[in-house]
Amino acid sequence: MRKALFSAMLFALLAGPATAGTTGRLNGTATDAKSGAALSGVRITAVSPSQSVAAATGNAGRFSFISLSPDTYTISAQKTGYDSQSSIVVVQADQAITANFALQPSLKTIGTVISRASNALVKPGTISDVYTVSAAQQQRLAAMGGGGGLNIAYSAIRSVPGIYVPPNQTGFFQILHIRGGDYDQTGYEL
Repeated sequence: MRKALFSAMLFALLAGPATAGTTGRLNGTATDAKSGAALSGVRITAVSPSQSVAAATGNAGRFSFISLSPDTYTISAQKTGYDSQSSIVVVQADQAITANFALQPSLKTIGTVISRASNALVKPGTISDVYTVSAAQQQRLAAMGGGGGLNIAYSAIRSVPGIYVPPNQTGFFQILHIRGGDYDQTGYEL
């Protein structure tokens, strides 16, 4: 009996006291949200004030961080062709946390459409600084006002991009302000 007691005491002294760990663990998977299939090559990042780590998922869609400092982490999953996801987890010493991501496929742009009025004054590809205002446009634009009895003419001029006609002017030779120009630049009427 003394030998058994001595052996137990010797074992206890040699083994030493049990110590607690100082890091936590984070595991998880990344899958396709529609099919449920595991996604490989997903970039997983874990970022906190105390530490930043990154890894990529393997063929089974799994990832693991085995030695994270206890802290609050923002976990993000990113893969080309999928919308990114993120979540917040709290890692504590001697604990394993699981964070799974089901990534949605991104929408693909297959084309764009640009619509313009056929009678617009400014058109793409026009390199001239000359604008034509037709009689029909003059009639439609008369409501803009042009001063005195010349509403139709100065309203049409006012409609040209970059031109400002101050209100309450009368007669011919009204002041025209050309955007980007000086006050003494001349605008001609034909």
